[in-house]
Formats: sequence, C-alpha cells, structure tokens
Amino acid sequence: MVNFNPNKLSVKYLHSENLDILSRKYTLTHSDFTGELFLSIDKDYDYQKLKNSMYV
Repeated sequence: MVNFNPNKLSVKYLHSENLDILSRKYTLTHSDFTGELFLSIDKDYDYQKLKNSMYV
C-alpha cells in the first residue's frame, strides 16, 4: 500500500465554501500519470470533471 501524500491533493470549492456539510457532494479523481488527486466540493457532483477524465 502506498502512503498518502497531501502535497499531491488539490481541493476545489466550486460555488460556495459555506455549504452545509450535509448537502455537500465530493468528487475525487486522480491522474494516472502524476499520481495527483483532485477533490471537488459542491452542492452537486462535479460531472464535468468526471466527463473530462473518462476516455470516450
């Protein structure tokens, strides 16, 4: 198992940093090339990020 490296995590609040904790949706994606993790937080899932990260 690989240890978590917090320097490779970037967090993006899409609309409001003051969202109620119960209404937050978290989308976590990663790069196979760099090992970076991308966390989006919003009232809805980050479907655009998911769409862009998939190979069609």
